[in-house]
Amino acid sequence: MPTTFAPNLLAAISKLERVLVEFSKNKVTFCYCISEYPTAFNKIQWNEAKKYDGFSDHTLGIVAPIIFTMLKKRNNTKNIIIEGHEGYKKAQNFMKMIMPSHVKKIKKYRD
Repeated sequence: MPTTFAPNLLAAISKLERVLVEFSKNKVTFCYCISEYPTAFNKIQWNEAKKYDGFSDHTLGIVAPIIFTMLKKRNNTKNIIIEGHEGYKKAQNFMKMIMPSHVKKIKKYRD
């Protein structure tokens, strides 16, 4: 191997070490993500999504993130805070359909 590559390799390793140190300072979160827009609701693989820390999708509306939150947290979720009156009402109505006992966990965001 030519010696001219050694300085570049050492610099790359040094830079990688600095990046790893920065990442180790923060908690890493892995999200289930579908980049197709808009995402059809039936394309979400819920069993796969539950394996991740977070959820990022391009479905229309707020239904998919609410389902993910409820599946992921189950009964450990204290509240789901929704911004905007229309979104709040939709979330409440949807929760009434899928988990009526959890409707009280839907809260409207207040400044």
